[in-house]
Amino acid sequence: MKCPSCRIKAINFITWAQGLSAFKTNCSNCNTALKANALVYVILLFTLIATFSFFPYVEGVVGYLGLSDINSKLKVFVLIPVILLGAALAWFFGGYKISKKQSYSK
Repeated sequence: MKCPSCRIKAINFITWAQGLSAFKTNCSNCNTALKANALVYVILLFTLIATFSFFPYVEGVVGYLGLSDINSKLKVFVLIPVILLGAALAWFFGGYKISKKQSYSK
């Protein structure tokens, strides 16, 4: 995502995907305080809806793969492609806007 102030990439995808950096951060180039625009939140909402919509089908997918005896917590990994797709969409189509706050502490 590019910084609206300096027009240079403000943060890389790996850092963006970790924690709250997707929603608020400082530009790594000009140190401008940035916050996510509305599109990032909309994509996050649709990703959450899609993820919870697929929960009933996880048991069937795990059974189809022959992994029905694994721990139920590990079954959530079947949903990783949905989550990664949502993150990629937010990264490529979302953006930042300049925050009124001077800078965010890390």
